[in-house]
Amino acid sequence: MKTQVCIHRSVCVSSNITVFAWSPTNKFIWQYVFPLQFVLGILGNSLNLWVLASDEVPNIASDMLAAVSFCDLAFLLVMLPHCLAAFDSIAYDGTFRYFYLNTKQHMSAVANWMSAAAIWLILAVSIERYLIVRSPLRAKLYWQRGKMVVVLSSIFVTTGLLTVYHHFEWDCVIEEFCNGTQLLDFCYYSGMRHQKTYRNKAWVTPSNVKKVYLRFSTFLNAILVVFAPIVLVILLNILMIRQLKINWTSPRLESMRGTMNRSQVVCRKSSLKLTSYKMYSSDNVNDSRKAASANDWSTTSAQTLVTDLPLSEQSVLDVDPPLHFLEETVEFRWWKKRHHVPRVP
Repeated sequence: MKTQVCIHRSVCVSSNITVFAWSPTNKFIWQYVFPLQFVLGILGNSLNLWVLASDEVPNIASDMLAAVSFCDLAFLLVMLPHCLAAFDSIAYDGTFRYFYLNTKQHMSAVANWMSAAAIWLILAVSIERYLIVRSPLRAKLYWQRGKMVVVLSSIFVTTGLLTVYHHFEWDCVIEEFCNGTQLLDFCYYSGMRHQKTYRNKAWVTPSNVKKVYLRFSTFLNAILVVFAPIVLVILLNILMIRQLKINWTSPRLESMRGTMNRSQVVCRKSSLKLTSYKMYSSDNVNDSRKAASANDWSTTSAQTLVTDLPLSEQSVLDVDPPLHFLEETVEFRWWKKRHHVPRVP
């Protein structure tokens, strides 16, 4: 961006030309939608950054998501002057107007850089999550500090190189009108032949190298910053869902679920037997009846307990003699001692 100041003291322009938010839709977005987005974005990303940075169990994905929050914060901050320029009371201030006209292209370039870095970081997070789904133990691994610096720095440097052309994509000239009370900028695409200033009709012809660089950078930015990351993130999420389905139906997981089912059956038997003993040892039954009937319970109630279970659970239990091994649990021994239940011979 080549900034020049040309003075036209005797010429005044219409106030409609000097406004930055010239359309009602544009003005509504910058004056109402973006301020709400800015407040929520600053609060939300600050909270995310604080939580992810202070995670007691750090992991690679958390570090990358913290970097995404940093990019979002930087993006919102550099877009704030564009929002302020939509308010006439601020836009017509001479100091702010001169600052904004000289820096708006560079602020837009930084915003594009932060946006590109956030997109690449999201892609890196998707890759990391897919690798964790394929190898669950990878979630316990944490990269060394040097590797973290290299990876994050590479993403920021690469995206910065892809978007650096935005800083000099336009040749802009600031011109003063109406005795210096009106400031306007006139920008021309620097990759094409254009006039030097608004009133100076001399033509500026860019070099062939600059033309090729700007066109190639624009194409590369569209492919590597927009199209390719979106396609890869979608593909990685599809592969992640597919891998989760494969993991859920794997033989190893089926055997683990079978072991858990057998454990649940044993717990169910223990609970049912404990309930039967409680019913059996009510206060209106004397100790002699308890002693006489304890053996009967072991031969009848236990068989009834097993018979009432589904066949799949009966085959797992294989209770013969019935349920004596459950009497050795700590909870069961404590209950028998408290209620003076006689030992089953």
